[in-house]
Amino acid sequence: MEIWRQKGPLGKLHNIVVYIQRSPQRRAAFQKLSQGRHLIRDNKTRWNSWYAMIGCAIDEKVRPAIELYCHQNRANIGDDLLSADDWKNLENIYTFLLDFHEVTLANEGRSTTLEQVLPSMDYLLEKLESGKIVYAADSFMIPCINSGWAKLDKYYGLTERSSVYIAAMVLIPSQK
Repeated sequence: MEIWRQKGPLGKLHNIVVYIQRSPQRRAAFQKLSQGRHLIRDNKTRWNSWYAMIGCAIDEKVRPAIELYCHQNRANIGDDLLSADDWKNLENIYTFLLDFHEVTLANEGRSTTLEQVLPSMDYLLEKLESGKIVYAADSFMIPCINSGWAKLDKYYGLTERSSVYIAAMVLIPSQK
């Protein structure tokens, strides 16, 4: 839990969701507070799961339930309590990730080609660059944006290698 907590509000939210989902009794107690709502948990294989988890948590019926549940279980959740600033940061991340979520949906499927993906990556790099300006004074968002830019740039570089490989395969016929 400490490792997740070091990720700031994202890690705290992760810890809260994991704690609640760890037992049927906790889930039932939370559902009672949230009018039957379930929490969505992030996972390692889908980065959009952060978007889904935050979106669920900031919902007008879920956030108050999380806050009340955490208050009622302060002894167990104390270090992961979300402050007003944490909630604001989660809302900023959620808003920022909307474009990433939409690009992912637009590029899903087996028929998606590199020709379709590259403009999407360019679009996201532009969003990251504009985010650096919008959040220039935000000490939480800037490292997140820089990290996202570095990761996207890495994948963009991989597409350049793929393009060169594909071009070479087309231009150099295989010898039989």
